[in-house]
Amino acid sequence: MTPAGVILRAVAALLLGVFAFLALGYTFTAMGIRDTLQGPEPLLDALEKHRAYERVYDDGIISQQFEGALRGLVGEYVLDPETEAWLFKEILPPSELKTATEQDVVSVIAFLNGETDTFEVAIDLSEAIPRIKPAVFQLVDERIDNAAVAPVRSEAELRASINDLTNNIVAGTIPDSVPSLDNFPPDAVFGALVRSAESIEDAGVRSAVRSNLERDEQVILDTLPGNDSRAALKLAARAIADPVIDNSIDDLREDLDENLRFSAVDKIAQSVGSRQETFERFRFVRTVLHLLTGVISVLAVLIFLAAIAGIAGVFYPYSRHMVRWPGITLVICGVTFLVVGLLISSFVGVWESVWCPLVEVPSCSLTIDLASELLSDAANSMTVLSVLVTIVGILAIVAARFVPDRQLGREGTAAE
Repeated sequence: MTPAGVILRAVAALLLGVFAFLALGYTFTAMGIRDTLQGPEPLLDALEKHRAYERVYDDGIISQQFEGALRGLVGEYVLDPETEAWLFKEILPPSELKTATEQDVVSVIAFLNGETDTFEVAIDLSEAIPRIKPAVFQLVDERIDNAAVAPVRSEAELRASINDLTNNIVAGTIPDSVPSLDNFPPDAVFGALVRSAESIEDAGVRSAVRSNLERDEQVILDTLPGNDSRAALKLAARAIADPVIDNSIDDLREDLDENLRFSAVDKIAQSVGSRQETFERFRFVRTVLHLLTGVISVLAVLIFLAAIAGIAGVFYPYSRHMVRWPGITLVICGVTFLVVGLLISSFVGVWESVWCPLVEVPSCSLTIDLASELLSDAANSMTVLSVLVTIVGILAIVAARFVPDRQLGREGTAAE
């Protein structure tokens, strides 16, 4: 082989090796995606393993993602994250969220696999809505029980403090302190409550609060002679909060379908135009995904095999090189993707500490945990396949040692 021939063959083999490397990488990626989407089990297992149905509450993901449409689940009250998580769990328990999520995952995977032409991503709130008012009332009661008592020295201060209490509750703020009612007769206290209703700007809420106070007048008065300020204030707070929560639930119902489900597909359809257009776009995405993981991945395999065969052809008629260099290429590809697979499996947890502080999104940690789990499964599959490719390459290199070091065709020519 002349020096120029050596250089040309080396360059040609290098270029073909690049094609082989890229084709094999694409094949591994497509296989990983296909394995992940062939059934709902990988994602469902990842959700279960990483306590997703608890963390969506504790990490603030529910309140972040549903801040608009599902804000009515907490009666429009502004709460600290820990309290809001507790309230969401009371109204929409993790078990119900898990059931809805599992149904949604199964539905989406069936759509992606072509088993159906539609899918649904929704949460059934028909059982959650009746829990809203009792849960919020319980929270208001607990806050009043634990609130500091502010001393009130005159009837003017009484009217001002009760007026503030009423307006805070109407505005969605649960009080941290409550006025002391011990030094005032029951009629004066109740009169201050009724007058405070007149300061409410919303006419509908104002009318409902007055009606509720009139309905509960005797019960509230009965608690006051015993100087039970907190009990009276809890009854009054419920009467005031009741229409606010009702309005919140009415607003919430507007974002639900006729079966009281919050549908993500419907929300997307509102911006796209219609459900039909929405599904047409999703079907297009599904078609592209099937092409990428099906036909094109088969083409990538053929390119890989052709590149390996081409490397052998580059060194024709030198039989030993025709076996050795394809083997070397297989080893390089196999070892590279083996290292990549091991790195993915070993260091997926590092992504969270690097990426999440930058994006500062509550769902970041859980999203990366789930993605890492799925990537780890794909990486394990890549590792196994990479080992097989590496072994084949090593066998080819070893076999080259036993191939006669001669040019193909020379023997036949000499015989002639």
